[in-house]
Amino acid sequence: MTYNGGGTVFGNPSGNGYKSGSIAFVPNGSGGYYLVFSSESTVYSSLGLVCWYFTISGTTLSIQSSLNRTYTGLPTSSTTKINTCYGDGKFYFARDAGAVYSLGSSNNSITNESFSVTNAYDFGYWKNL
Repeated sequence: MTYNGGGTVFGNPSGNGYKSGSIAFVPNGSGGYYLVFSSESTVYSSLGLVCWYFTISGTTLSIQSSLNRTYTGLPTSSTTKINTCYGDGKFYFARDAGAVYSLGSSNNSITNESFSVTNAYDFGYWKNL
């Protein structure tokens, strides 16, 4: 894949001190999906969790800058690994074996969903029946 026609994907991960990242697909409201890359950085730690929104056309990612979000105030833990997924109309965040939070798309809010995940290395979509 290329990012905006160039060879560097996700803005130089090594140089920007990315600690951990996660990708998820989020509906775009028109029947398609955005690829959302979320990460935390040692270089830009004051930004907290940063989420970049991309559209995909063929093998090219194009950033949707107006949708990008930052979320500060998420609790830290002994792991730096982060996990994201989308389900039931919400974009979720959790650390490995940690509490689950939903991330607001319009006001950068964080909501503790009052449950946790026990797995590591991302978690998948689920739907309440």
